[in-house]
Amino acid sequence: DTREEEAEFEQCGRVTGYFEAFTSPDERTIVSTGAHLFTSEAGATGYLARFAERYKRLAGGTIGRQRVVAVSQLTVPRLGDTATAVALELPDRQRITVLVRRGRVIGETLVVNGDGARARTEAFELSRKLDDRIAGALR
Repeated sequence: DTREEEAEFEQCGRVTGYFEAFTSPDERTIVSTGAHLFTSEAGATGYLARFAERYKRLAGGTIGRQRVVAVSQLTVPRLGDTATAVALELPDRQRITVLVRRGRVIGETLVVNGDGARARTEAFELSRKLDDRIAGALR
């Protein structure tokens, strides 16, 4: 629910953010990366801590026209100060979202693809690159 996410952003002190998204010509693969800046590290930590729980409530519901069959939390490789990831199983593909916190910045990566293993691999690889860029910007 976008309203729930907006309320969470406000409660946690999100200042600003950006997203870039790309869709394959056949619209079967979607890739998005972005970053959120929070007023404090505590706010960013709070947002990250509640992210997976908020997504787990989507199981059985819909995102757009897609039914969410199941939601699972994924084990995340060592990234940033802390990180979390969730997989949403849709009828014909998986949606992987990875959040990586570094200080008061959260990098977000989303990959949607019919091949769940490929989606996870791509999401983690892109998250590592985004985390490196955020670390470089904070130096």
